[in-house]
Amino acid sequence: MLAALALLGDGLWATLYVEPAGEALEQARTGRLMLVLACVLLLVAVATARTLLQAPTWAWVALLVPVVLTGGLALVAGESLFPQLSLVVSGPAALTGLVGGVVAPRRAPAARSSVS
Repeated sequence: MLAALALLGDGLWATLYVEPAGEALEQARTGRLMLVLACVLLLVAVATARTLLQAPTWAWVALLVPVVLTGGLALVAGESLFPQLSLVVSGPAALTGLVGGVVAPRRAPAARSSVS
């Protein structure tokens, strides 16, 4: 999960350019592919945390924040600075969810009582 967050940040850095030269546009294209890969990896990580690790609900929701906010803004407004600025908000939320999913106590499944 941490690698996916690093890939997300690196992809956003690659999409940042000042002058639309040929090399900068090629780097931005590669950065967009890295963003898509990072979002897919985060979705897989959230699904794993949800099912196998039984992480608390708030932890996997916090891990979905960068996928929805940063990934969505990269698709909608990829030529602006909104995706990069959204990582300022969604990055700490995802790190909190990552740490909380590891540290927070696991809830045992509710035992069914057969009251007859």
